[in-house]
Amino acid sequence: MTEAPDRNDLMSPDECWRRLASERIGRLAFDTGGAPAIVPVNHVVRDRVVYFRTGPGQKVMGSSAHPQVAFEVDGRDGERFWSVVVQGRARILGDDDDRLGGVLDELVSLHPSPKHMVIEVTPDGISGVSFPPPRPGSLWGT
Repeated sequence: MTEAPDRNDLMSPDECWRRLASERIGRLAFDTGGAPAIVPVNHVVRDRVVYFRTGPGQKVMGSSAHPQVAFEVDGRDGERFWSVVVQGRARILGDDDDRLGGVLDELVSLHPSPKHMVIEVTPDGISGVSFPPPRPGSLWGT
């Protein structure tokens, strides 16, 4: 895809999934029952589903009580930045779940605490945009 250097471009769902799978750290956004929360997680994408490991705590309680979540990954490709957001439903998987075959080996956490649970985010929708860096002299550029 040829992109104009100074405009935002919406990405196709295929491009969104490719970019999402190209990164290992994303952010899970969920409702804690009183306030929104956003936490970083290491993730893997398989068959257009997002998986991540976690331990007992806020992510498990929040996504169990309020399974509608969002998952975001940002990156840079050459001179353009991009952002992808998945909206979907979170579900804790059991150790014997068939979908975990091959996924567990790739879900390596950067945080040293034990993470014995796997949560999947099954998408209801995905969207993404690529955009240029700020211009010198712009509101947030240098």
